[in-house]
Amino acid sequence: MTGVGATTAPATAPREVHAVASCLWCRSKLVKADGFWWCPTEGCRTRQREWAVQVQRGMVWDPWFVPLPSQVEFYARRAPRKLWGGSAGPGKSYGARRGAIRKCFTIPGLNVLLIRKTFPELERTHIKAFRREAQELGFTWSESRRSAEFANGATIECGHLEDEAAVQKYLSSEYDLIIVDEAVQIVPDALMELMSRARTSNPRVVAAGGAEVWLVTNPGGPSHALLKDLFLSHQPDVERYPALAKTYRPEQWAFIGATLDDNPYIDPDYESLALGGLRRARYEQLRHGDWDAADGQFFEGVTARTHSQVVRLVRPLADVVEAMDWGFTSPGCVGWFVPVGDNHWHCLAEWKFQRRTAEEVALGILAKRRELGITQVRYTVVDPSMFNKTGHAKGESFAETLGRYGVSCRRGDHDRVMGWPRMAAWFRAAPDGVPWLTFDPSCVYLLRSLPALLADTHNPEDVDTHLDDHGADMVRYFVMSRPPLWTTDTSERSGPPALFSPAWFRSMAPSRPTGVLA
Repeated sequence: MTGVGATTAPATAPREVHAVASCLWCRSKLVKADGFWWCPTEGCRTRQREWAVQVQRGMVWDPWFVPLPSQVEFYARRAPRKLWGGSAGPGKSYGARRGAIRKCFTIPGLNVLLIRKTFPELERTHIKAFRREAQELGFTWSESRRSAEFANGATIECGHLEDEAAVQKYLSSEYDLIIVDEAVQIVPDALMELMSRARTSNPRVVAAGGAEVWLVTNPGGPSHALLKDLFLSHQPDVERYPALAKTYRPEQWAFIGATLDDNPYIDPDYESLALGGLRRARYEQLRHGDWDAADGQFFEGVTARTHSQVVRLVRPLADVVEAMDWGFTSPGCVGWFVPVGDNHWHCLAEWKFQRRTAEEVALGILAKRRELGITQVRYTVVDPSMFNKTGHAKGESFAETLGRYGVSCRRGDHDRVMGWPRMAAWFRAAPDGVPWLTFDPSCVYLLRSLPALLADTHNPEDVDTHLDDHGADMVRYFVMSRPPLWTTDTSERSGPPALFSPAWFRSMAPSRPTGVLA
């Protein structure tokens, strides 16, 4: 027989005080008794007991699971969307599964979906554990359905998202609770689609607060930027997910941090053995749960902090380059770039659009020019697909339609593999310490999407096109429309240039101007 809420105190006195792990609430060092770690403070210990799971052995009720204070904090937080995110090793996956089991014993008919990205991960992390836990607690494990089934009608269905199409399997169902383990590894659109299936008609679930989504993860992966926007900075990308402009409420997206020091059960050598050989950014993510550390960036070192600049410009502006990536069902993006001296360029504004005709885009560009005080545009470089004849109004290409409205287009260079390294050079710091290309703080889409780009796992020379690369494509068209960066080394002395110095590269290059052409 199984019950929830172990109400008795530990049978034995504490035998061990942990050297590091402490209570989330009162910061007292955790103590060990009856095989579990408890807070020594009575009030905190009572909260742990309230969320415990116990089993009856003969005439005695024994605790089967006593959650740590950090785990209780996650269970008890009232919010329809919760992110349990932080360092590796604090017991997030284990705690999420056991929290779901407790919830199933508590709420009859509860319908839970537990997701990992791949089936091997699911088998290794959860299915093997469910087989054992079913014997210990008396629920049924179905191998054919991959589900834990309880006598009161509650179920925990296990699934995976090996690819984007896999999410379609779950779209016709409703779930009272969706748990996504290592959620950051799921691509953003699939993750958002899956979360929309958390809805309930079970009155017991409604009485308990409604349907929930539990996201359990470390930082670093395809949905890193998405989760950071939704749960930490509370600045969702309403251009990509326009419904959030009306429905997003920060209090409904709760973040509960987790650190390695929360878990007294972990091997003391875990940090040195498992994390010691990681790169710096990845170490910060997995050891300290740092969501600002970026590992695996396609453009290393690009952040809103380093590449955002406030530049005072004298208006009207008569020397501007426009760049555009086209999109209709997918987003499109326009950027306005100005030279700001010493070969530096500055993106003073962006416009992300979607489901607009070529006429609407042309009118939007003209309106933006007036807003920015632009009187003259040097040229407008655009996505080369805009020159294709697609049979729309009057047989014009998109570029021809824009030209008819006064936005004259130049065909951009679409070579991605050559273009990305050129962009990377522009993102580097110039001799004055400022990046060659900077962005106005109002360019929130570019400052969000550029740092989030990762390499394609099948082609490391290209970005992962499952991520939002439309702004990056626009910037690439701009960069490829400019000459390569050739810096001036003001410290040169007479005599032949040093091997591999900037002056040596210029001397070996074909006839090129020094500095970016104005």
